[in-house]
Amino acid sequence: MKCRQSPSQKKTVSQAVIQVVTVLTPITPFILYGNPFKYPPARIITLLLSHCKINQLDQLNPYGTLFAMFSISYNIADKRELKMDVLIVDDNEEIIAVLQGMLESDNHRTRGALNGKDGYLAYLDFNPDVIITDIQMQGKDGFELVKDIREHNSKIKTVYMSGAPYLFGPKLNEEKKIHNSGFLEKPFSSAELKQVLSLVRD
Repeated sequence: MKCRQSPSQKKTVSQAVIQVVTVLTPITPFILYGNPFKYPPARIITLLLSHCKINQLDQLNPYGTLFAMFSISYNIADKRELKMDVLIVDDNEEIIAVLQGMLESDNHRTRGALNGKDGYLAYLDFNPDVIITDIQMQGKDGFELVKDIREHNSKIKTVYMSGAPYLFGPKLNEEKKIHNSGFLEKPFSSAELKQVLSLVRD
């Protein structure tokens, strides 16, 4: 017994095929060679179709679909550009490892250093967007480290860490007022880290 399609079913299928072809034709060069938004078009199509039911494909407006695809691409590319290179300086290896895990899960690149001297050398090599540094360290402390780095980049974004903020209140207030530096009191959560980074980034 053969399965027969009704005229309405045939029309729905043909409309879907025509609209898919209409959408794909103008973006074929982007699929083959990439697009100006730095995101794979095939992935954009997947993201778009993942939000559409197959039985509603015939209802898609091809031009609206194309616009949606480029909107998705633009938004994702914009988020990708927000990634930062972050230098973490702390004399505790475990804290560095935890922070690297938090940051890299958000697609930031990281570098770690165990003291102020190594942190300064790491800065020269890594040229980060943000420095997250402990304050109390043997040898060069966090404030001294940042002071040296500001000789190269006076606008470097900085986040200080300490388990005893009451020891550094006046200096931290000065840093916040003059340089918009952030502060994290140990221990802190991933959400707190994200919040402080968003504040110093802006």
